[in-house]
Amino acid sequence: MFSFIKKAYQTLATAEKKFLFWAILVILFLSSVNWIFALIVENDNLYHTSVNTIAGSDKPVYISQIEQARQGHILFKNLYTSEPQVARFFAPVWLILGWLGKWAGLSNMAVFHLSRLILAAGFLLLLYLFITKFFSKIRHRQLAFLTLSLSAGFGIFTLKRYVSPDILYEFFSTDLWVAEGNTFLTLSHSALFILSQILILYIFWWTIERLAASHLGEVILVGLLALFLGIFHPYDLVIVESVLFMWFAGESLKNKKINWRSFLKLAIIGALAALAIGYFIWLIKTEPALGGWASQNYTLSPRFLNYLNSFGLLFFGVVLALYKLVKSSNPYYRFLAIWIIVGWYLLFIPLQFQRRLANGLHIPMAIAGFLGLMMIIAWLKEKLPKFYAKPVVRLFLWDMAIVLLTLTTLFNLFIGLVIYSRGLPPHFVSAEIYQAMRWAKDNVQPGQAILSSPVIGNILPSVTGNIVYIGHGHQTIDWQTKKIKVEDWFFAGNTQDPEKKAWLNRENIAYIFFSSLEDDFGDFSPQEKDYLKKVYANSEAAIFKVVSH
Repeated sequence: MFSFIKKAYQTLATAEKKFLFWAILVILFLSSVNWIFALIVENDNLYHTSVNTIAGSDKPVYISQIEQARQGHILFKNLYTSEPQVARFFAPVWLILGWLGKWAGLSNMAVFHLSRLILAAGFLLLLYLFITKFFSKIRHRQLAFLTLSLSAGFGIFTLKRYVSPDILYEFFSTDLWVAEGNTFLTLSHSALFILSQILILYIFWWTIERLAASHLGEVILVGLLALFLGIFHPYDLVIVESVLFMWFAGESLKNKKINWRSFLKLAIIGALAALAIGYFIWLIKTEPALGGWASQNYTLSPRFLNYLNSFGLLFFGVVLALYKLVKSSNPYYRFLAIWIIVGWYLLFIPLQFQRRLANGLHIPMAIAGFLGLMMIIAWLKEKLPKFYAKPVVRLFLWDMAIVLLTLTTLFNLFIGLVIYSRGLPPHFVSAEIYQAMRWAKDNVQPGQAILSSPVIGNILPSVTGNIVYIGHGHQTIDWQTKKIKVEDWFFAGNTQDPEKKAWLNRENIAYIFFSSLEDDFGDFSPQEKDYLKKVYANSEAAIFKVVSH
């Protein structure tokens, strides 16, 4: 089941293994630069919230599930909405990390990043071994590996002075903000995307190597891996099933016959994976707090140009190499072509989670793109040997390639350092605000909802494991309505107390978290209200209990 991976590793030369060891260490360090800097900025007066610059508001969600596991829950609630609910959400990745963190005595943040680093190291090793199936020369393998691990596109050239969700979707290249669509951003993100891409890559590699020769037990085990993938990241089943189906169809056309044994094996894998889809359909239909999350979880793709820019130089390499890949007698080349073609198609199919289907697409694009760039070099050597032989020409071409492939990656690192250096919410909160959150963890009962600003609401569950009224654009049911209600009505003015009291009771809000972030919305003064009782206060934050009478 894993023999083909072991065999690929055994082909590596000693010098190659040394390169790989040091390259992985450097890449892991680079992927952690912003997190390390956050720890440096963090001090006795500042607490790092886990929010970062790319998909930042998702990190507290993950850590809130680690916290639920640490508190003894196996099935989780959606802590970012206050509607009544039953714990039915199974998130095995965060469950396991919560257990490990509790057993090892590690903080949620520590186990979050240790898991990221460990899985990232394994992922990078797997990527390099996979690359050996495309390049025989060690130097080409190494350069392809670095390209895959560190490259981005033309994102830095698509920046605008002002940033908003609309501008982001309309103009910004996706290598600036779609973590699952770029390998380096994936490595910097979390265990979730890394593990999902490990499983996608393994299933694809197994299909090429083992599908025809595998026995039933092995097929079932691969199907269970696909089921596991579907349970913690269900979007990826669309990628896996689509690519495998088209690969099988393409091979059948090439061979002018259908291998029914292989078809049956793929059907078994697909049937086992479909159990995850069944689970989520049941979950959405039976639990409104999760069904509401799913119904507004729109992650549509931006413009085609934004994706094209995200691959930059690699896109043009892919265009040059694609025909060669399709026509190749090498099954790895043909599979890569299918993965690329299907991957681009999936980005624009009529599903509300189109953008999620970019997960892992950078892998085949980077390998094929590097192959295309090597074709250009080979053409220059053959057609313009005297021109390419000039050192200044070679230096210019290679330097330009390196700059164009890495400039946006370096920008992503730089902008993270700039933002973290400010020490401001949502990336940091004051120690006093954090202490107020710790009080809520120890004193607010499970199921009692806390009202705060959306920024504080995004962070609170990751510290406390408590439910908030508003905190995440996708997971808070009726987010836009609640956001307006909270920011432009409740905290904006100090009047309409009968209406506000009735609203608090109607929305099942038990506590109000009040800090400078809430105070900035307007004139609301919670200490003046007879329906609110102060139960905790320090110099920067206070918590009020809603009095029902």
